[in-house]
Amino acid sequence: MILILDVATTVQSAAALALGFKSMDPRVGIAGVILNHVADDAHARWVEEAVWKEAKIPVLGWLPTLGELAIAADDRDPAPMGDSPKFDAAIEVLSAAIERHLDLDLLMRIADKSRPVRMIPRVVAPVIDDADVGVRIGVAYDEAFNLYYPENLEILSEAGAEIVTFSPLHDRHLPSVHGVYMAGASSDRYAVDLSRNSSMRESLRQAHDDGMPIYAECGGLMYLSRVVVGPAGQDLEMAGLLPLRVRPETGVRHMGYREMRTLDDCLLAGRGRSLRGHELHWSIVTGTGSVAYAYELFDPSGYRAGHEGYTKPGVLASNIHLHFGQDPELALNFLRPCAHRSRPEPVVSA
Repeated sequence: MILILDVATTVQSAAALALGFKSMDPRVGIAGVILNHVADDAHARWVEEAVWKEAKIPVLGWLPTLGELAIAADDRDPAPMGDSPKFDAAIEVLSAAIERHLDLDLLMRIADKSRPVRMIPRVVAPVIDDADVGVRIGVAYDEAFNLYYPENLEILSEAGAEIVTFSPLHDRHLPSVHGVYMAGASSDRYAVDLSRNSSMRESLRQAHDDGMPIYAECGGLMYLSRVVVGPAGQDLEMAGLLPLRVRPETGVRHMGYREMRTLDDCLLAGRGRSLRGHELHWSIVTGTGSVAYAYELFDPSGYRAGHEGYTKPGVLASNIHLHFGQDPELALNFLRPCAHRSRPEPVVSA
């Protein structure tokens, strides 16, 4: 294992950190340290000497603070680095710094001698019935929708589903699928463009009216709402599957791990099911009176802390991201109604 230390404001204490990581679990086997945010050659030398003296770990090199790699942020959250027009140039700067300041030959020799990381035994996910194989799940994936647990998509695939990606920003219609899964963290940045793509919004509404199951997290909830308030205070029309009005709010941030319990049967679980998830949003949701809450929330002490998420037949939307690995039945519960749509209609003879 290679340990990367941020030493922007440290010298001796960097050695304490390295020693702490080394001592905490000797089975990890820290083979080297890379120093990050180094001021200059002298700073690098002082920290390297301290780390070797106190922790007896070789320093493989260092990287200076690179302004080109700073992640831009607005008044709510960091912007995706890949969205920056200077992204390619920044990668070139980083590559040059790595070649100049890191001992890549030593790093490769360490890598050649490394041993596989001990993995936690993987739970074998159940599989949908053979009769249901062929179900296709449309996953929204573009600049606005990309905050997924990769394992969720893996679990859906291992359960027998085919993942078909589509773009609510750029595509005009849904692909040929039997269910939809959409999640994102930066969707409000693209609210104007999402609203302009009326063809995709209408395609999703039609799919819902035809009975297609739709599961949405975070930015997906925003997209399924009736209206999102735009940057100029204007109401931007969304898909309208839920009667919600979402207003992004500067400085209002709801983030952290949550315990919750389903209030009724929904797409992922039956009533009374305890779940764990991560909440991430900075918005105020109104217009909730005519739609049922999905979850009852609890704080770490077990006290009720309110409600979250919204559910109706065929739709579940929430600002909480769920990891399907906590119970693979979550994925199966979503896939079953999708698989039902994939079955051919029986031929009735006259």
